[in-house]
Amino acid sequence: MIALLRSRAFTDIQKQTILESVDESLILNRTSLLVIAGRLALGSNMFKLSKPLLMAILTKTLDVPERVKLFNMNFTKFRNSDVTDFLPKLPTPYSDITVKVADQFWNTNKKMDILPVIYYHLDIYI
Repeated sequence: MIALLRSRAFTDIQKQTILESVDESLILNRTSLLVIAGRLALGSNMFKLSKPLLMAILTKTLDVPERVKLFNMNFTKFRNSDVTDFLPKLPTPYSDITVKVADQFWNTNKKMDILPVIYYHLDIYI
């Protein structure tokens, strides 16, 4: 399956179909598949992942800038409790940043308020 998902012979829509045809627990338990799924989602807005797959990717794989970008692309899928699982798992100093703005983040509906702070510290510009 890894070869199929990495293949340039398939479109993103076809790769999405391949992922959807596989038992999600198989993907959740294979880091290599999570990485591929995460990078596919980062490369195309058409590529959609379930919330459990997103959470696994955000907490177990990818580089920090990729995690933040993927979170930003899918932030509407998450509840505050999901975000409290993800943000503190970012490495220092990013986890420290989240602690400093946590009250503002958790106690409002303005989840996006924290993203410019994280993006600034990661030198990511959108």
